[in-house]
Amino acid sequence: MLDFGAVKRITSFLTTVVLIFSLIAGLLDRELPDENINSPLVTDARFYVSTAGSDANDGTIDAPFATIEKARNAVYALKTGEGLPEGGLTVAIMAGEYSAPNGLGFTAENSGTAACPVTYCAYGDGEVIINGGLTLKAKNFVPVGGAAKKRLSCAASQKVLQCDLGALGVTAEDYGKLYAFGSYNTAAKYDGDTVGPIYSELFWNGERMTLARYPNGNDFLKTGKIYDNGDTQETYGNGTVQNPGWPTMRNPRGGTFGISCALRSRIKGWATLDDVWLFGYFKYDWADSTTPIASVDMKKRTLTTKYASVYGFNEGARYYIFNSLEELDAKGEWYLDRNSGILYLYPPGPVESADIQISLTTDNILHCQADYLTFRGLTVKGTRSNGIVAIGSHNRVEDCRVTGVAGSGIILRGNENLAAGNEVFHVGASGIDLSGGDRVTLTPCNSVARDNLVHHWSEVVKTYRSAIGANGVGITIAHNEMHTAPHLAVLYGGNDIVIEYNKIHHVCSETIDGGAVYAGRNWTMQGCAVRYNYFYDINADIGNPVALYFDDALSGQTAFGNVFKNIKGIGILAGGGRDLVLSNNIFIDVGTPVSYDDRARDGYVNNGWFAHMVVPSDGYLWTMLAEMPYAGGTWSAKYPSLAKISTDRSKPDDIDFACNPSHSVVENNLLYKSGKKLGSIADSVYRYSTIGDNAFYPCKNPGFADACGGDYSLRPDADVFRRLPGFQNVPFHDIGISG
Repeated sequence: MLDFGAVKRITSFLTTVVLIFSLIAGLLDRELPDENINSPLVTDARFYVSTAGSDANDGTIDAPFATIEKARNAVYALKTGEGLPEGGLTVAIMAGEYSAPNGLGFTAENSGTAACPVTYCAYGDGEVIINGGLTLKAKNFVPVGGAAKKRLSCAASQKVLQCDLGALGVTAEDYGKLYAFGSYNTAAKYDGDTVGPIYSELFWNGERMTLARYPNGNDFLKTGKIYDNGDTQETYGNGTVQNPGWPTMRNPRGGTFGISCALRSRIKGWATLDDVWLFGYFKYDWADSTTPIASVDMKKRTLTTKYASVYGFNEGARYYIFNSLEELDAKGEWYLDRNSGILYLYPPGPVESADIQISLTTDNILHCQADYLTFRGLTVKGTRSNGIVAIGSHNRVEDCRVTGVAGSGIILRGNENLAAGNEVFHVGASGIDLSGGDRVTLTPCNSVARDNLVHHWSEVVKTYRSAIGANGVGITIAHNEMHTAPHLAVLYGGNDIVIEYNKIHHVCSETIDGGAVYAGRNWTMQGCAVRYNYFYDINADIGNPVALYFDDALSGQTAFGNVFKNIKGIGILAGGGRDLVLSNNIFIDVGTPVSYDDRARDGYVNNGWFAHMVVPSDGYLWTMLAEMPYAGGTWSAKYPSLAKISTDRSKPDDIDFACNPSHSVVENNLLYKSGKKLGSIADSVYRYSTIGDNAFYPCKNPGFADACGGDYSLRPDADVFRRLPGFQNVPFHDIGISG
């Protein structure tokens, strides 16, 4: 008689043996990342996942599942069956790459609980990659040939390779069409199929490749004479509304500008203008947008855009042309023929040793509407959308790496959420975004981003995408490092937001009128503190950006104990707001340490450029003020100065009139090699606020521990303590990622 129990035991043994050998073979074939070599293995997980496992297994360490989805479902089955255990439940994922063509979703039924949070983490034997894209191998590439080769320059035709995506099962639906991108693109105002996800992108050893463009690298063309500004929202110059119907206008007319003889000659050599696009800062250097080319008049030497520029065009504005096969002429550029599915690449190095990835999915890689989930130690990449999105409360993303995504790296919406110890880089939009709490009731969300390294973000959308963003009430951004981006590092809005102990450098490199830390245009966003941060090397070739920017009458902010170094522009810019504290900051080699203007008062009293925000009864600032219960209850107790704000327009000289830069304090700041005066301070700021003592040191060391070595902590006997008895030492050694 057949012993089914014996057969089952033998089968289980053989499965385990095969699994072990598969794991060993995988480990021998994989170079483990340094950070994982000494990581302790997770031996107490309830379920395990392995690329060598099977979803027919029971999920134990000896018989792991093959997919994370199966483990997720097993957790749900446990939850609805015997119930989740007290103290937490862990799913350990063994090293390898896990494909996520549709992302990996978690709904409310997959939530953990306060008594049993659920963790999905790396097992510890190497990198765990969740990839929404496809790896292209060296064998998939061959030298360029046919008609495409004839369209390339002679030099490029000898270097460019091609890959048939169709032969790999990748369809036109997978890689998508080109849609407009940029913070100020107007594609949504046009009828037809004009709005969609970012196109599939190509990555070489983790770095984003450039869709074939002219001119190459980081160079730009300049618009010539403006012949037709097109349909726009604003007139030239003063920022007032030109077209009251703009918000509902459909199919606005694009603009026309002159091009050079050299560009006309270049365009003559192109086989087609179909699907050739422009990226540009067409009016302002903080407003990026894209548009297809509608037409080029060779005789008149003019170019007409298909989409309107929301603010119109300036002569001499920066732009470049992209997605023309003929412009595939530099290392790291690529082009995709969306009709044939042939991908063309000018490789930056030997293709045999490269990791080449194309992003495909339009889903977020990890997308959750759940609570009490933790993702730890995972690498997420390869999407035309976002990396990790968790909507819910008590969720945590720890020690993860998010890269190669077109959207944002990590988005956490809800309360009591945490992003800690992550590295986010080579992302198209923001790095980490936190939101939560309730502004009307001032209920805090208590979410935190700490000890994260965010770099090379905003690689697709160039403006107003932050390394770490915060929106809501009661959010902390602490002990992070942020560097290398074209525009801002921190964008925040709301109340009681704390930004502290962060290192921020090499940002705002491509734009002006932007700040490394930025918020603006609201009298009620009070209670926020920017303290003990180190801002350095924040400069741009095209102009002078700002390190800390309280824009357009932003009020109720504190800037205390920050260190600003090597900033040609402005250290702190206060744009006409009230209830500001700018104190105890250190400025080293800063062009203008503090600029404090009175744009709101000037706009109201003198009809200055800011008048459109404060003169109409429905001006933006008045509307934002009316939306909050600032005069009573919790608000008045927390922000008593705001509670006294006057909206009586017949008394513009009243110290409490909303438009006046009142009740602010600028004092006890240390200026070293940063000019002979504090900066540019409007007369009305002196009238309505307090400008106290500040210490200037043109050459003499004020008492830094080691200025030559970059240590800007102060010795106990520092001279600045004599000059400014109230000055407090800045905990310089505590700034940056902890540990």
